[in-house]
Amino acid sequence: MILDLLGSSTSTISLDSQLFGNKIFLTWGVRYKIATGLASALLYLHGDWKQCVVHRDIKPSNIMLDSEFNVKLGDFGLARLMEHELGQHTTGLARTLGYMAPEYITTAKASKESDVYSFGVAALEIACERRVKLLSGVDIMLKNEYDVKQLECLMMVGLWCAHPDRRMRPSMRQAIKVLMFEDAIPVLPMKMPVPMYYIPPADVPQTYAKLLKYDLSMKKINFYPLEALACDGPHIALPMSSVLEVNDSSDFFFFKFYTARCMEAMLENGPWMIRNILLCRENGLYKPKKDVEKKKKSKKSNVPPIKKVVKEREDQGLKPKNKEEFSKPSTQNDKEVEDKVIDEKRKEKRDAVASANGTIELNRVHYVNRVGHAQYSHAVPVWDSKSGKLSDFTTHFTFTIDTQNYSVYGSGLVFFLAPVGFDIPPNSAGSFLGVLNVTYYDSPQNQMIFIEFDTFSNPEWDPPFEHVGINNNSIASANYTQWNASMHSGDPIDVWVLYNATTYILNVSWGYPLAQHTSRENTSISYRVDLREVLPEWVTIGFSATTGTYVERHVLQYWEFNSSLIVVKTDESKPKKMKLILGLTGSLGVVVVVCIAAAFTMFIRRQPDTNTILELVLWTLINEDLERGAAKRYSYHDLALATNNFSNDQKLGEGGFGCVYKGYLSHEGIAVAVKKISEGSKQGIKEYITEVKINSSLRHRNLVQLIGWCHDQTQFLIVYEFMPNGSLDSHLFGKKIFLVWDVRYKIAMGLASALLYLHEEWKQCVVHRDIKPSNIMLDSEFNVKLGDFGLARVMEHELGQHTTGLAGTLGYMAPEYIATGKASKKSDVYSFGVVALEIACGRKARERVDPNSHLGLVHWVWDLFGKGKLLSCVDKMLKKEFNVKQLECLMMVGLWCAHPDRSVRPSIRQAIKVLMFEDAIPNLPLKMPVPVYYAAPDVPQTRVTPTNPCFSISCNLQPTKAFAVPRRSLMTLILTSSILSQTNTKTAFAQQSVEEFIDTFDGYSFNYPVNWIQVKGANADIFFRDPYILDENVSVEVSSPSSSKYLSVEDLGPPEEAAKSVLRQYLTEFMSTRLGVKREASILSTSSRVADDGKMYYEVQVNIKSYASNNELAVMPEDRVVRKEWDRRYLSVLGVENNQLYELRLQVPENVFLEEENDLRKVMNSFRVNKISV
Repeated sequence: MILDLLGSSTSTISLDSQLFGNKIFLTWGVRYKIATGLASALLYLHGDWKQCVVHRDIKPSNIMLDSEFNVKLGDFGLARLMEHELGQHTTGLARTLGYMAPEYITTAKASKESDVYSFGVAALEIACERRVKLLSGVDIMLKNEYDVKQLECLMMVGLWCAHPDRRMRPSMRQAIKVLMFEDAIPVLPMKMPVPMYYIPPADVPQTYAKLLKYDLSMKKINFYPLEALACDGPHIALPMSSVLEVNDSSDFFFFKFYTARCMEAMLENGPWMIRNILLCRENGLYKPKKDVEKKKKSKKSNVPPIKKVVKEREDQGLKPKNKEEFSKPSTQNDKEVEDKVIDEKRKEKRDAVASANGTIELNRVHYVNRVGHAQYSHAVPVWDSKSGKLSDFTTHFTFTIDTQNYSVYGSGLVFFLAPVGFDIPPNSAGSFLGVLNVTYYDSPQNQMIFIEFDTFSNPEWDPPFEHVGINNNSIASANYTQWNASMHSGDPIDVWVLYNATTYILNVSWGYPLAQHTSRENTSISYRVDLREVLPEWVTIGFSATTGTYVERHVLQYWEFNSSLIVVKTDESKPKKMKLILGLTGSLGVVVVVCIAAAFTMFIRRQPDTNTILELVLWTLINEDLERGAAKRYSYHDLALATNNFSNDQKLGEGGFGCVYKGYLSHEGIAVAVKKISEGSKQGIKEYITEVKINSSLRHRNLVQLIGWCHDQTQFLIVYEFMPNGSLDSHLFGKKIFLVWDVRYKIAMGLASALLYLHEEWKQCVVHRDIKPSNIMLDSEFNVKLGDFGLARVMEHELGQHTTGLAGTLGYMAPEYIATGKASKKSDVYSFGVVALEIACGRKARERVDPNSHLGLVHWVWDLFGKGKLLSCVDKMLKKEFNVKQLECLMMVGLWCAHPDRSVRPSIRQAIKVLMFEDAIPNLPLKMPVPVYYAAPDVPQTRVTPTNPCFSISCNLQPTKAFAVPRRSLMTLILTSSILSQTNTKTAFAQQSVEEFIDTFDGYSFNYPVNWIQVKGANADIFFRDPYILDENVSVEVSSPSSSKYLSVEDLGPPEEAAKSVLRQYLTEFMSTRLGVKREASILSTSSRVADDGKMYYEVQVNIKSYASNNELAVMPEDRVVRKEWDRRYLSVLGVENNQLYELRLQVPENVFLEEENDLRKVMNSFRVNKISV
C-alpha cells in the first residue's frame, strides 16, 4: 500500500501527535479548520459518494495533517460499505474504546450515527486537548487566545454528536451547518442523558406461561405530580410529597391516596380523601413504579396489569362538585363519598386514565368526540418580567397513536404551553385537538403554543395530509411537515422539544426506537418565536388528545421536562450573595490550581533530568510499598533459572502486555507460573503494580495465589501458583478436556464465591473489572481460581460506584460502565452473568449465532427465553446430559446478572442464594430491555417555596412486568374491582354457546382465571362475571327469578336510583351470607350509565379492606369442608330488559367436587338445558 507522505518531515504527522505529543502547538484557527475539515471528509463518506462508507475508526491518530495543516482522514482498514438507505449495518466490533458509540458496543451495528459519535469525541478533544475526558474545560495552552463563539459552537456540536442516544445525534450535514453558523447552536439538556430501560412487549406462549414464577409485595410507591383530567370540576392532583400507602394483608392489596382540590385547600384544611384506588382489577395486577419491593410468592397465571391509578371520569359517570362532598380520612371506617350524576345529554366525552399497560391513555378505543388531558399540576415559569430573562427548556416524551387499522382515523395528540388554569374548552373535540374551539381558534388572546401530531386533515386549516406542526395561538400550524401516522401506528414515538432563549428557536424532533422499517421522512421542524410575546410569565404544560367522528388510541408512556428559569423571591438575596461569594472563591481556587498544574507541566517538559529523578523516587516508594505485602520478592536470576531463561518451550500463553511461562522453584520445590511484562509497556507496568499490591493481600480458595514478584531494572515479573488445567476458555472454546455439567456448575459456583469474597467479605471491596473465561483458572481438581488483578480497584464497601476509567474486554463490560467509566460491584456482576451464560451455552460472549444476526450471546439467550425455548441454548456438546433444574437456574441467573439496567441486577450474594436453590428463580421480562434516554433533571441548590416550585419533573410511565395472583384470591379479585353485570337488548354480545366456550379453553389449565360465562336464554343473554365457578370446578343450576324480584322503573324512579337500590340490597345480602362480612362502610359508591352501544352498566365500588380482614378467604380453596359450605350459597346476577331490572339466582348443589375436565364439561353443558324467563 503506497500513501502520500504528509508534512515536510520524514515522519507522518497525525493529529494526536500535535494535541498530545511534543509537536507544533496548534492555534485556535488551525484547530477549527481541522474540525471542519474532518466533518467535510465524513460528509463525503456518508452522503456524497455513490455508496455510504462507515469509517468505524475515527480518532486523532487516524486524522493526518499535510504541510498546511489540512485534514486528511486515513486508515480505512475497518471501514464498511453500505447502501445509503440502510440505517445500520451489522459489522462486528472493531475500533478503539472511548470513540465507540454505546449502541455500537452493545449491538455490534455500525452506522453513520456511530461515526458521528466518534467525530463528536474528536471535536471535544480538539477543543480540550484531553484524551476522551469530556467537559474538562478548554485547553489551557490556548491562553484565552481563541474565538469564544467558535469554541462554544465546536464544543456544543461535539456534545450533540456524542449524545448517547443515536436518534438525537445530527447528521454530518446538520453538524456542518451549525459549525458554519448557518443553523442555530443546538439546545442540550443540562446533564448528560442516562438510559432508562424499556421492556418491549412480548406474547407469552401458553405452554410456557406455567413456568413463570412471580414475587410480589408492595410497601411504598412515590408518584410524581402528574394529574389526569377527565372532565370539568376539581382535579385529582398529587403534590410532590404525596405517597401511596399500601396495605398488605393476606393476598389482597389496595392503595389509598389523598388528594386536594388545590394546594391552598390542602394547606388550610389538610388532605381530603377522594376514594380508595384498588390495585386488584378484574383482569389483573400491576405495580406503577419499579422501586416497589418484592416479597410474596405465587406461581400461577400471568395476570395483566392494573387498569387505573386515577379515577376514571366520564360525562355519564360520577364526580365531586365541591369541597363539601369530600370526606376527611377517618381512623375507623372510610365515610361514603356522596357523588353527583352530571348531565347525561352532552355528546362530547372526556377522559384521561391510566390504562391497562401502566401508561396514561388519553382516549380509549371506540369512542368518538372524546377529549383527554394530562398535565403537570404546578405552574411553570417561562419568563420573568423583573429580570426580563427568558427560559431555555427541554421536554422529552414518548407516546403511541394506534389507528386501529382503520382507513380513516383521528384526530391527534398535542403538547401544549397555555395560561395557568387552562382547562378543556367546550366543543373542542375532533380537529380542535382539545385546546381550542370554533370561537377561539385563531386569536392572540389564546396565549398558547402547542406541538401537534395531527392524524386527521381538516381542509379548513390543515395541509392535505397528516402532519407534525408547531402552532402559535392558532389551530393552523405556523410550520409543519408531513407525517405518516398509519406507518407508525402503534410504534412508540420519542419526541424532543428544545427551546433556545438566545436564538428564540423552538425545535421539535422525533424518532421511532422500536420501528422495524426505515423511512426517509423528515423527523424535525423548527420555528422562531419569542415566547415573551406569546405566553404569560407562568404557564400550564401538558398533553391533549382527541377523537372526532373516527377513533384511535393515544397513550402517553414517558414524560420529562427541564427548565433553566427558577424565579426566586427577593428576600432570598442574602443566600444569593453568600452563594456568589462562595462561587467566586471556589472559582478562584480552581484557577489557582489549574495555573499551578500548568506551570508544573511546562517545567517538567523542559527538565528531562528532573523526570528521571522523579521516576527513581517513585519506584523507590513503590518497591517499599510492595515489600510490605505478603508476597516474596525474587531476583530476576532466580526466575530466569526457574523458566529455563524464559524458553519458548515453557511458554503457557501470551496476553496483551506480556507472556506467561511455566517454571519450577527448586528451593521451594513447587511449580509456578511466571508472568513477564513486555518491555516498555506503560499499561503493563501499571497493571503489574496494581496486581502485586492488591493480590498479595487476598487469601481465598477460589483466587489464584500470588507467590512473589520481581522488579529488576527494566524487567517486571509476577509469580503465581501453577494451574495444571489452564484457563476456562481453553476448555469451553478450545481443545482441552471437555467439561461435564457437574464440573460446569461447580465452576460457576466457585466463581460466584470468589466474587462474594472480593465484594463483601474482605476488609475492603475489590472490583475486578476483567472477569472473563481466560482469567478463570482451574486447578488439578477443576476448582476455580480467579486471577489477573491488573485492572482491579479497591474501594470502601459503602461506595456504590467508583470512577476508574475504561478498561476490560468488550462483551463482558456492563453498559453503564462503558458509558460512564464508573466501575462497581454491579459491573462485575454483569461480567459474571455473561460468563455464566458462556458456561451453559458453550458460546463466546461476542460470537454471533449466524452471520446475518446481530445478536450477541446475552441477547440471543434472552430472545430464546422469551420464546419459551431456553433449553435450546444449551451447549450441544453436553448431549442432553445435564441437570435441567440446575441448567435453567444458571441461565436465568446469568440473564438476571447481565440485565442491561444495573438497578435490576442482583448482588452476588443474591445470585448465590438462587444458585443454591435457597431463593426462587428470578422473574424476568420476556424480551431484553432496551435503553431509552432521558436527561436527568438539574436540581438547583436554592431552596424553593411551594409557591415557586422546582420545575424539573420526570414521570416514568413505562409499563412494568405483571404479577400472578394466587388461585385462592380469584373470587376476591373480581369483587375488588366491581360487580359488573351486563345485558344487551340488541344481542350485541357474542353469540357463543357454553359448549363452544368450553372448547375455546381446551388446552388451558383450569387453574387460570376465566373472566365471563355467557348463559343463553329465551329472552335475554346474561353475562355472568365470576371466575370462581370455573376455577373451583363446581356445578350450577339455573332457576327463574322469583316474581318478587320484578322491579318496574316507574315504581322506583330513574334507572340510576333503581340500580343503586337493588345493587345495595344484593350486595348486602351477598356479603353477609356468602362472605360473612358486615356491611359497615364497605360500599363506597354505586353507579350506572348507558353507553353509546345501548348497554346498561351497573357498578358497585367495594372497600377491599373488609374482605382482606376475613380469615375465611385465606383457607377457602384448600379446606374442602369450608369450600362445600361456601359452594351452597347463592350467587346472583343483575340484568335489565325492557325497562325492568331482574335478578338471576344460581344455586350450587351440595356434595359436588369435580376433578376431571370431562366432568366439568358435563356440568357446564347443563347451562343450555335451563331456560330463563324475565
